[in-house]
Amino acid sequence: NVLVLEKDYLQLSKNLGEEVYGILGYDLFNRFVVDINYDDKVLTFYRHGTYKPKRVMDAIPIEVVSTKPYVKVVFHQNDLTDTVKMMVDTGASHAALLDINATDHLILPEKLINTSLGRGLAGEIPGYIGRINNCDVGRFVLKDLLVSIPEDGAYIKAIKRGSRHGTIGGDMLSRFHVIFDYQKEMMYLQRTKFFSEPFEHNMSGMTLITDGKQLDTLMVQEVEKNTPAYQADIRPGDYLLKINGFSMGNNSVSDINALLRRKHGLKIRAVILRDDQKIKKVFKLRRLI
Repeated sequence: NVLVLEKDYLQLSKNLGEEVYGILGYDLFNRFVVDINYDDKVLTFYRHGTYKPKRVMDAIPIEVVSTKPYVKVVFHQNDLTDTVKMMVDTGASHAALLDINATDHLILPEKLINTSLGRGLAGEIPGYIGRINNCDVGRFVLKDLLVSIPEDGAYIKAIKRGSRHGTIGGDMLSRFHVIFDYQKEMMYLQRTKFFSEPFEHNMSGMTLITDGKQLDTLMVQEVEKNTPAYQADIRPGDYLLKINGFSMGNNSVSDINALLRRKHGLKIRAVILRDDQKIKKVFKLRRLI
């Protein structure tokens, strides 16, 4: 029903900037119709038989296998097309994680960024980020989709969990008002005002996590080479005190990460703490993929 974490094995709190004590599981989702309103940040549970979907919502068939929901999506890459079964992972931050090697027709995108795709129980998941032209979910077409592609073998080892092809996650789902009805094996989607927002990757090149007992300090965990943050001499272990007026005092990690994905060419003014010395850094965001 509910998984309570004795320890934060996945370092969820450091990455989200908020204490995370556990995970809601299948049995709860199966007992209710679950309404996830990303815009209002509200989760609503309805008893079966009491919920009727609005006419504006599209009904998308899902298949619940071994307690996990799967949906068929269609990827279009240049002149290649493939229909694949993807697990719906509401806890993942990516738009889509796709094991290219398990598909029938798709190939690796020409341009890729080599990066860590996240963290599983087995540790960091190495891989790449690239773009797929279009992804169809029902009648909805998501354009120029960012896709996380694990290194060969890493997906099976770390996060496969029953899906041969991959998963769709929060960066895609959050563009919809989403409702799950496991008993009827349906997912209902209504596009929101964010549906047409471009899919963007972090344009600074630095990965941030929270630090401290109160999770009130931002620390630079990684800096990718030849990126704006790297060229500005920002280093792993630096503490980020302020960035374009944002700080952990009045903003969340999500707010700051959203700033780093906002706009190609945006000037970033950062104040960092290194060896007890405050240092000002200035650089411009650059689209890396």
